[in-house]
Amino acid sequence: MSGTVKILLVQTANMNFGDTVIANNNEYLLHKAMGRRKHVVINYSISSRDIGQLKYVDAVVFAGGIIKATNEKFWIYIPELLNEAERLQIPVFLSGIGVERFIPGNEASEGLKQALNLSCVKGISVRDDLETLMRDYVTNPEICLSKTTDVAVWSRWTYKEALKAARRAEDKRIGVGIVRERLFADYGHPEMTRDKQIAFWIGVIKELEQKGLPWVLFTNGDRNDENFAEEILQTIGHGDKLPTPRDGTQLVTWISQMQGVIAGRMHSNIIAYALGVPSVGFVWNQKLQFWGERIGHPERFFPVDQMDPAKMVDTLYQALDKPIRVSRQLRLPAYRALKRFARKWCRVREERMVVKDIDWSKYLVAVGMGGMELRYSSTHSREALETSLKNGFRFLHVDVRLTSDLIPVCISRWHEETFDHMNLPVEKEGYQEALPYDVFAKAKFYQRFSPLSFQDFAKTYADLSPEQQPRVILGIGKPSGEKLAVLLECLKEQFEQGQLPRKEFILRMERRADILTVREAFPDIDVMYHLAPKADTIWAEKCAKDLAWSKKNKVRYVSMNLRNYEGEIPELIRQFPVRPYIFTFVKTGRIEEAINDGVSMVGSRYYDVAYLNRLTKE
Repeated sequence: MSGTVKILLVQTANMNFGDTVIANNNEYLLHKAMGRRKHVVINYSISSRDIGQLKYVDAVVFAGGIIKATNEKFWIYIPELLNEAERLQIPVFLSGIGVERFIPGNEASEGLKQALNLSCVKGISVRDDLETLMRDYVTNPEICLSKTTDVAVWSRWTYKEALKAARRAEDKRIGVGIVRERLFADYGHPEMTRDKQIAFWIGVIKELEQKGLPWVLFTNGDRNDENFAEEILQTIGHGDKLPTPRDGTQLVTWISQMQGVIAGRMHSNIIAYALGVPSVGFVWNQKLQFWGERIGHPERFFPVDQMDPAKMVDTLYQALDKPIRVSRQLRLPAYRALKRFARKWCRVREERMVVKDIDWSKYLVAVGMGGMELRYSSTHSREALETSLKNGFRFLHVDVRLTSDLIPVCISRWHEETFDHMNLPVEKEGYQEALPYDVFAKAKFYQRFSPLSFQDFAKTYADLSPEQQPRVILGIGKPSGEKLAVLLECLKEQFEQGQLPRKEFILRMERRADILTVREAFPDIDVMYHLAPKADTIWAEKCAKDLAWSKKNKVRYVSMNLRNYEGEIPELIRQFPVRPYIFTFVKTGRIEEAINDGVSMVGSRYYDVAYLNRLTKE
């Protein structure tokens, strides 16, 4: 069967961009292996557990990950995906996977073993312990097993264009890669206490300075790594730390500019090696020991009980003038294993599902201005706005709240979750006091993304051409009378200045009285009534009353959280002349079901129009 081959690339989408580098390298090698054959790679977050996506694809490739029965839930995610692939008879390849010990009688280990021997699994390439995989896990002789190296050794080729630009500004400092405080305890080394770790890193800095080597702290992006790095920098009292990397590309380019690296994360070391930068690490997990042996330098990776700053810095110092060359023997096995799978198993399935009758752009709403990279949601940031418009959204859900000094800003709510995303202190569980504007404006969502005032949003929107301007659902929450008046005055000013076209805005409110007030202020603007359960009420009865009130008052739109859109509620909504907006969806299959069920607008936390088109269209 001819057509475009769709390959689901399963990856760990988190803020540790070492995992992103694994995925990017696998994608590069997949494109290389597929050659001129028509194909598309769908980036899938393993933790989404959105296994309904498999019915739309022809093959599945795991980009790294670890076969293990503890931590990170791979023992849940891997069998879940493989069992669905088996049901649909979709071929699967696990590329450059890590392997940890099998625990006899352990439910997680036994579940992994059963799943790995399914007929859908066509091949597994292993970056470290092939012996354990063959002895304890895989008994199916039809599965092609091979020893490889971590695919990140291809980073010089995967990031070729970015690295060309990076060479213009080389950084001759030693990169000191900090890991989170709990890492050692989580991997069986509770003796490596927080105080010991701080003393170790300070010792490394002192040793570098004694040798006249300039240094800079950095991380792979994990938030807990970042927080600990900041604390260490403050304890040292001088020096610099690189900003939180935005993505895998920035992490790779930064490492490429360094003179050398001392780092705790395995992929800081692998990236460094791939780019010809000498590195030294420590073995908090067996995979780092395997890596040191694989490249012929086990002496550069120190067991936890031998983490001596002087010895480690001296080892790096001795390595600085020794050139590194990534041999073909080291990098080709990763490509060859993937190429075998691509050539033999990546072809269009006759049973593959295709969605022909849904134009996603007519339904999909970017909640909180949209999610990004399968890992960030509802940031209300400038970057999210630009990304959502680029990726085909024609509807935006934007929430506006007032700062403590009564300036309208784009944020979902003043809540502990929001404060957490902005890396700000949480004062109490649940709702927080509003921030002053100057504090809000300096903060970053996920330490990366820029917050927006409502005025900034209006300016950005006004600069778009009429064809580009999306419809906006503007949520104002449940403000006090004084705050509602401030918000309405701000909106009035923007409308009268011509910044915002009234016909493109739907004002979303949570109280009937606010709807009536807004109607008086803006009789020509659409309004939306948010329906939500209340304590000591029967939800279906309350929903029916709210819908009846909406009908009586000619409210065209209602909204509802997805968790409340169940049971008899969908049928109840269909009995009224309203257009329902349901949010927030995290699974593609539920999005399609909701649209077929008559929902007018569907709010997505992560998926955009471009993603759904790649996944579901021919």
